[in-house]
Amino acid sequence: MIDELRPYVSETTKIILREKGISVVSDKSHLINHELISWADKIVVVADNILTDIFPKSKLIVWKVHDASEHDELRVREIIGEIENLVKFFIEQFGGKARSRN
Repeated sequence: MIDELRPYVSETTKIILREKGISVVSDKSHLINHELISWADKIVVVADNILTDIFPKSKLIVWKVHDASEHDELRVREIIGEIENLVKFFIEQFGGKARSRN
């Protein structure tokens, strides 16, 4: 689930992602349940303030990315860059094809 206090993607983030050619298809939050946990090959937590005890350690990857105010455009840009680098590393490390939830 996206942040419970702000269950959406901020406009600042959407604008920066659009500049990079990335579109936000949906910013509707989704409750994490046992079905999703069971379905996932890997679970990537992109935050430094989330309890991860409910996730199987064998599936869990934690990227300790700090939050930023949606009004701090420079910091949002830095965080997006940090996440981009982590995603690139993840793809290099784990590779493979993504699978659909269908």
